[in-house]
Amino acid sequence: MDSIDTLRTLTSLNTRAIRAERIVSKYEGEFATLQASFNQTKDDIHEMAKVVELLYETNRVLRDVVDFLVKQKNITPGDEVLQISDRLCSILAQQVRKYEPYTSSGAGEQSEINGKCEQDQQNRHISPLSDKLS
Repeated sequence: MDSIDTLRTLTSLNTRAIRAERIVSKYEGEFATLQASFNQTKDDIHEMAKVVELLYETNRVLRDVVDFLVKQKNITPGDEVLQISDRLCSILAQQVRKYEPYTSSGAGEQSEINGKCEQDQQNRHISPLSDKLS
């Protein structure tokens, strides 16, 4: 009976070892998938950081340009600043509309931007200062 018990024990251990190998290979596959996903996410975050830096720099330059234009036209702060921002918004919306037919992706987002600019202008009931900016 010792040999039969030994064989049963060996069979049981062999079965457990096979199950463990399957589980380990399954977890190794999941680990490889998660690692690839992590690397992709890390790359996406890196690209997003570049875009954020670009947007920040663009915002800074645009702010400097607007300040220069305001100083050049001798415009005092107040309601006219809102009119200037409305005028700039309408100019940007026109530029977006101009290039909208040529873009295949993001056209819905651009239309949404156009609508928001126009809605913002209508909500304020301010006419653009075309004579001061032209």
